[in-house]
Amino acid sequence: MSIKDCLCLLILAVSVNSAVAAQQISAPEPQTGTIIGTVTDVNDGTVPGAMVDLESSSLPDPQRVETNDNGFFQLDHLKPGIPYHVTISASGFANWTSPEVTLRPGEYLELTGIKLRIAAAVTTVNAVLSTEEMAREQERVEEKQRVLGFIPNFYVVYDRNAVPLTPKLKFRLALKTLADPITILGSAFIAGADQAGSTPDYGQGAKGYGQRWGANYANGLTDIMIGGAILPSILHQDPRYFYQGTGTRSRA
Repeated sequence: MSIKDCLCLLILAVSVNSAVAAQQISAPEPQTGTIIGTVTDVNDGTVPGAMVDLESSSLPDPQRVETNDNGFFQLDHLKPGIPYHVTISASGFANWTSPEVTLRPGEYLELTGIKLRIAAAVTTVNAVLSTEEMAREQERVEEKQRVLGFIPNFYVVYDRNAVPLTPKLKFRLALKTLADPITILGSAFIAGADQAGSTPDYGQGAKGYGQRWGANYANGLTDIMIGGAILPSILHQDPRYFYQGTGTRSRA
């Protein structure tokens, strides 16, 4: 083979490699997508520490992240064109699963309407439990309910088949509310406002503040014990609010 033929073959090989490289450069990998969302309960309180699982038939294992203190989560580096499902679970709540989600290249998708409902405690307990035991299991779930993640919401029932509380459990729920740190801090905050306005006339200083805090906490204690335990026990009534989740909606 002559030198001229060798040069022609070398030029041809370089041209082929250049064409292949140009094709590779012109066809980059599609941009990955992102899914974000905020997990809340039915009272719009955020749910921190919830587990968020991303599932797909193309994934060997589910991708899992945990919501932050504001209930926010973010799933990154997701391939487009693949159907995904997002499943969210948290202690004391029923699982929530999204409809099928398929991302476009580079899409930044926010999942909306993520509201966790309280798990139905009564339907999960063994049938041999007594009525009081079932009511106690139900009450344990209610003691975890909080508005905005910190305000006690113990007197709301989401289970349509709720078991009536015994007098013992009515007093237990009232005492749980009174001993809650937010109840105590609420009395302290109101006492501070009264201190600033010099009402009632207890004077100023630590002694005056202590008297105002004691008076505010005593008022709350009286309201909760009488309205949430004593009268309901005497009158055989349930002090809780039963959430129906139905009814008419006003329209503009």
